[in-house]
Amino acid sequence: MIWCEDCGSKLTLFRNKQDDITKHFYVCSHYRQALKRFNQSCTRHSTRRDEIETLVLTKIREVLKYVCENKEEFIKKVNQRSNVESQKSLKAKTSILQKADRRISEIEQITSKLYEDYALAKISEDKFQKFTLKYETEQEGLVSETAALRMEIEEIKTKTANAEHFISLAEEHMNLSELTSEIARLFIEKITISEVVNNPDSNTRKTRKNCSRDVHIFLNGLGEFKVEEMR
Repeated sequence: MIWCEDCGSKLTLFRNKQDDITKHFYVCSHYRQALKRFNQSCTRHSTRRDEIETLVLTKIREVLKYVCENKEEFIKKVNQRSNVESQKSLKAKTSILQKADRRISEIEQITSKLYEDYALAKISEDKFQKFTLKYETEQEGLVSETAALRMEIEEIKTKTANAEHFISLAEEHMNLSELTSEIARLFIEKITISEVVNNPDSNTRKTRKNCSRDVHIFLNGLGEFKVEEMR
């Protein structure tokens, strides 16, 4: 659910115990694996669990309050945004699918010609096996890719933003007081976290007071829903 904004890897939870106090942190899994191989291709992205949970709870409560107080406006805006985003995604995935289908057709023609040339002894057996393996491997990958793309395209075509359903969830959990695993799964699609950076006006070393990071919270069915943009 929580991902590194820089490398795209999942952030994993680990414990750090100091002076009999146990603290939980999320850390980029790619960084931890690369660190074992002495290859720092990403950074730590260390984030305290309690801080993330507070941010998520605040975000959910903010959205639920807005939804319950602005139901008609919420339905209108969500449906408008959903249509635009769905069309963009549909167009992009359809274009990729068409290119992949064309390439599969090309490979079939190339393979057929290879068999013909081999049968007529125009190419050696070694070259025939080498090229057929190459093209068959590429074709298998493309077939898997197109199958996944067709499923995604079908999902986009049939899926519409169910604003009414979200409103019912908002009303049911309007007095939300704590973040549980069930609530997180119900409302949160994913969270992306950037590395900590010094604030522009700070010339001192990194500390909690003079640093900042980007945390993007995506809600199920709504994406990165920002209440301030709905006003």
